[in-house]
Amino acid sequence: MRKHIEALLKRNISSNSIATHTGVSQAIISKLRNGKRPIKNLTIETGEKLVRYEKELERIENKIE
Repeated sequence: MRKHIEALLKRNISSNSIATHTGVSQAIISKLRNGKRPIKNLTIETGEKLVRYEKELERIENKIE
């Protein structure tokens, strides 16, 4: 789970865009990216939303290649 969230946060995608696609607030995403909130402190629901979006992006990339 952590691996997918870290990959998503490292992508060249704005926090606002991630928030729009996942329903996770932009503030939480920004705090994760700035290191002000550790991934281990996310709720399961929030973590699942972020992982789901990262996997969706991976599937889209694999279709294009």
